[in-house]
Amino acid sequence: NMASKGDHMNIKFEKLSENHDVDVMDVFNYYAENEFSSFAAGRMPEKFFSMMLNSISAYPAYAVYADSLFAGFGFLRPYSPMGVFKKTASVSYFLHPPFTGKGIGSAFLDKLIGEAAETGIENIMAEIASENQASINFHKKHNFNECGRFPSIAEKFDKKFDIVWMHRNIK
Repeated sequence: NMASKGDHMNIKFEKLSENHDVDVMDVFNYYAENEFSSFAAGRMPEKFFSMMLNSISAYPAYAVYADSLFAGFGFLRPYSPMGVFKKTASVSYFLHPPFTGKGIGSAFLDKLIGEAAETGIENIMAEIASENQASINFHKKHNFNECGRFPSIAEKFDKKFDIVWMHRNIK
């Protein structure tokens, strides 16, 4: 069904900047407080956004709007600061719940991968909570493979869960 595909939605990306701090933290804190997809144990202060922006300054990072409503944000970041990993990046994105399942995440991933490939990045890693099956399925659908699992190393909402690493080569 076309309507569920987001084709009728006007999706627009804007380079992530300080202007997005309130919107980004609203979405991030929704997931921090309600879902396993955020590894924050609870609400994070607004200054967390500046720290995040600084850590990803050399990488593609965007706010996404759907029909001019803020729908979420996403970015690539260094997998590790050590030089031998310079061709490997980690991906993160968070969409407001009403905007999930509409093709926005797919468009976002395509954009980030396209820009990563242009800058010489060859590998994209995604670090996902085992409780977040929707994200695992999303990444599988987009040619990521599970390549590692750390059993029960995280705990949230009084529940221990695994961290699943997924990988995609984009060369």
